[in-house]
Amino acid sequence: MAVAYSKGSLNGSSSSVYWTAYYICSLLLLAVLCLDPYFNWPSGLIPLEFFSHKPVRHGKDPCSWDYDGSWKVGSFAGSNPVSLNISDRPVITCATVNTTSVSYVASPFIHIPSDDEEVDRGTWTAFFEARNLHTYASEVGVAVSRDAGATWEHLGTALTEPQRSLSSPFVVYDAASKTYVMIPDVKSRSPSSSWFGEKHEGLSVYTTTAAEFPFGWTQATQQEIEGILAGAYRRSSTSHHSSSRRLGADGVSAEDGGWDPSSFPSSAGADSSSSSSLRLNRFSSGHFKGTVAVQHEGIWWIFTTHMHPRPLLFPWLAPRRTALLFTAEGSLLSQWRLHPASPRPASSWGWGLAGHPTVGEVLWPGASRGGAVSSAGRPFVWRGALHRWVHRCEKHCGDELTLLRATAANVSHFAEEVATSYLPGGDRSWHARRLGHADVRPLPGSSSNRGGGLLWGGHSGEDEEEQRWWGLVSGDRYADGMHHFLVRESWFVELKVQLRNLVAAQLALVLTAVVLQASAAYRPERASRARYAWGRGGSGGGGGGCDSDDGDMGGKGCKVLASGVVGSGRAGCVGAHGVGVHMGGGAYTGHDPVLRIWLWLLSLRSAASAGLVLAVDAATRALHGIGLRAALAWEAAESAVRRTLAQPRVQFILHAVGACVAGFLLALTLLVFLPGAVPCPRWAVVVRPFAASPHYVPPQPFVDPAGPFDVSNLTIISGCTQSFMDRLENLVGSLQFWAPDTPITVYDLGFTSEQLAAIRCWRGVDVVRFPYEDYPPHVREISTYAFKGLVFRHALSRHPVMMWLDCGLEVRAPLDSLREVLSREGHVSAQQSMSPSDFPYTEQYEVPFFKLSKQEYERIKDLPFCAAGVQGFVAGAASERLVLEPTVACSLDALNCMAPPGHSRANHLYEQTALTLNLRLHNYSSCLPRETHCTSAVKKVAWDATASSEPIVLASRRHRWPKPYQHRVASRPGCVADPAANPWRSVSSEHPETVTKSSSLLFNLAFVYGQALGDLLIQAGCCLGFHLLAHSLLLAALLAGKLCRHLPARSAAAGGSPLSLGAAGGGGSGGAHSWLWLLRPQPLMAGLLLMFLLLPLALATACRAV
Repeated sequence: MAVAYSKGSLNGSSSSVYWTAYYICSLLLLAVLCLDPYFNWPSGLIPLEFFSHKPVRHGKDPCSWDYDGSWKVGSFAGSNPVSLNISDRPVITCATVNTTSVSYVASPFIHIPSDDEEVDRGTWTAFFEARNLHTYASEVGVAVSRDAGATWEHLGTALTEPQRSLSSPFVVYDAASKTYVMIPDVKSRSPSSSWFGEKHEGLSVYTTTAAEFPFGWTQATQQEIEGILAGAYRRSSTSHHSSSRRLGADGVSAEDGGWDPSSFPSSAGADSSSSSSLRLNRFSSGHFKGTVAVQHEGIWWIFTTHMHPRPLLFPWLAPRRTALLFTAEGSLLSQWRLHPASPRPASSWGWGLAGHPTVGEVLWPGASRGGAVSSAGRPFVWRGALHRWVHRCEKHCGDELTLLRATAANVSHFAEEVATSYLPGGDRSWHARRLGHADVRPLPGSSSNRGGGLLWGGHSGEDEEEQRWWGLVSGDRYADGMHHFLVRESWFVELKVQLRNLVAAQLALVLTAVVLQASAAYRPERASRARYAWGRGGSGGGGGGCDSDDGDMGGKGCKVLASGVVGSGRAGCVGAHGVGVHMGGGAYTGHDPVLRIWLWLLSLRSAASAGLVLAVDAATRALHGIGLRAALAWEAAESAVRRTLAQPRVQFILHAVGACVAGFLLALTLLVFLPGAVPCPRWAVVVRPFAASPHYVPPQPFVDPAGPFDVSNLTIISGCTQSFMDRLENLVGSLQFWAPDTPITVYDLGFTSEQLAAIRCWRGVDVVRFPYEDYPPHVREISTYAFKGLVFRHALSRHPVMMWLDCGLEVRAPLDSLREVLSREGHVSAQQSMSPSDFPYTEQYEVPFFKLSKQEYERIKDLPFCAAGVQGFVAGAASERLVLEPTVACSLDALNCMAPPGHSRANHLYEQTALTLNLRLHNYSSCLPRETHCTSAVKKVAWDATASSEPIVLASRRHRWPKPYQHRVASRPGCVADPAANPWRSVSSEHPETVTKSSSLLFNLAFVYGQALGDLLIQAGCCLGFHLLAHSLLLAALLAGKLCRHLPARSAAAGGSPLSLGAAGGGGSGGAHSWLWLLRPQPLMAGLLLMFLLLPLALATACRAV
């Protein structure tokens, strides 16, 4: 490429412009890909949504997945605020919101009316953030409870604004103004705020009246808001020094010196408009977050956090947070004054890093000692002290919910200490990984409220044992939305990374080659100029460069050295430090003149500097020499290869091999696109037993006294979530082809509304919604596999004979063998690799749960698994009582059997272990060989999907490509997939994805497509029809060549000029038919002979690999 560039530069300017444009475009692309991860995290500057017509960061159905999480709201109850318990089940979820599609609900604030309010005291109102999936903006939802928080009814959307997201809706009744006040977090959702910083939103205050509550919210005017904040920087009347206490990273209070209130700009003697502008200038950018208030001793204490905008030049850095404390007297809508103990807000505007977090704070915001905390719920007064909920946001805001207690709260001082902390569940619960906002209070009638009037104030409470605190708290089972990101978008991010590396590597390679070429061309000219300018010394005399002891080059102490070296013609200078720097020819003749001057000047200053420069120059020359030698070696090898390829014998061999390869490629193309046209007899395929876990038959098989059973009314059962839709299509398509009269029932375990509508149109398929609400919460977790045994029982109650097939399977022959075993045994399955003893949780949990004796477990522990993906049952058979019912009991007990603490696929095999233990315990012989009834070696099946793969009946296709039956799914005539006509709402986000591993780019390239290509080559090599087709294509080429030779001969006999088959040039009549050179008979015959020689080798090798 470098040679082409050099030649292009010599031949004309057009080629030079091309290469210049190439360099510029490569550099720009490299710069964009390098900056990509730092914008719009985690999707990047070039997100996948640019290339998709569907949203990537979230779904559209109710309770769909969302990168921001799957928050829910549950109850928070206990005898006091430091000993609260979170409910096992959430009370408000995305499914509660029935007016629109939302992905989660979070940040709850509850309002329980007091005696002086003109609303129904028996109605509790909850305000919460709801993420609208149609606009992808957060709104304020409202729900009411008329049974003291036991159940909640969604009323609708209390507040929504276009182009802005509303969250954390703090609502309080302001008795002084007899109005209800809402102060939500407001954030712009414009694209520019996501990519290049945040738009200033300021403080948003909304009010409503008792007649319209909980609706009718109107925003306060800008003048009113400026009036509220007008006292933010007013000089404090107190003269003594203030102090504050902020929460440190280690959970203890860290003393932090306050700031002098005299540093605030005073409004005295200043124009009101300019004074207001001066007071508000520090809030001119960013937004407020977590604004909450509580009235204590007649004063409103307002806590908020000012979120500074990200620096424009570094938008990937975490924004700086400043926790602020205001006070107000009388009404909450009166002027707020910044408390003397509050941290002083810094200037928010900035281009660079000034005033922003350190490296540690960038990685873990708030982790530094004394870092600001964020409000996480409604403050309250208990035992005469002010308490408030906060987040420290060390890794994720929600890792820990902390309750702070004020140890000092007056006009000049404010200090806090940690009262208690609540951690997420850490299990599979709905609040496993994050805890959000909390709003708790003593319930009406509690001792702390007797005579108090205010639910949030009141007395310190005698008879505390009679108190009952209750409230709401939000939680999430994910630490963030990275799980959904990994499933849906991680492959695209990896693709951009690999593209960046590829662009950088090829650009570095090309630039290195160009530099070496230019250096090689310039070296002789440079050396000649250097010898002319500096190396005039004779063979035995002194050289130039220093003509006198004083040094003609302007340096002192330069002394001309005599030759000293026989025949070298070398001259030099001795610097002030006694370092000899040769200025003439000889050893330094190749140095540039400018480098010689710098060497001499450096020698006057420091010997080490001159030596370092010489060492660097020597290393550069050595590397340059290595590069030149490599280039010369490459050119020599290239010349040798060209000479070798120019030999007629070599060309003949290459032509023969090329003909053979072309024949195979054409045959492979026909095999891929027309599989039915290439016969592949099954006699060449040998289905051998796998090396591990051979087929086991008990010595005394169990015989069901009620058998044989009538299985003519068999129903196939399956089910999955949205990520397995392609696998379900493949399974249903195979069932429609090989068992067209067998009814199919698909359980909706988490489809999207579009998928559900499509499934409802499939011919012979019935869709059933699995009732998650009837089972414990862990059943919703697909990764526990607790649903499967419950689906078996649910299906068996509706169908007398059922057989479950996992979505990842495909049928490759009639189901007669499975029907036969199911009729005889009342159960059917297929064996799998490994055994129960390979997983430690088997003996630790499931053996005690099923009350197996040591002797019984020793007898069955090493027997192979029976696949949970293939399970057939007959209603009333012994298998229902002996196998299915114990498995159902295990599925319902999370802690002791199905989902014990710390469970994973590495230590537990869930329902498959439960089924296998009970089947082996009762000596069932209904588990068929996996080589024929659940093989994972899909290369053993016929490539033609319409050809039987017997003796293989079921194959585990899973993630591998291609899925031959996916596009063969037949729909009912005239059926239109309409999501609006679905009989139930989708709840797809209730279930975590389980395909994270198969979502990466490397996994897809290696196992989804790479393994499929390997299977295709093996199947083709073992297909006799493929080889015959390749031979036929070469024979056809021979006949075509013969025909083309006869046509010119007949044309010449008729008076024309014959065509030369050997003409490969571009001129004359032969040049017009140079392609006939490819049809020369000798190379084609050689290629055909090579195919015949490869035929037995390919059949022996490929069929053995099968």
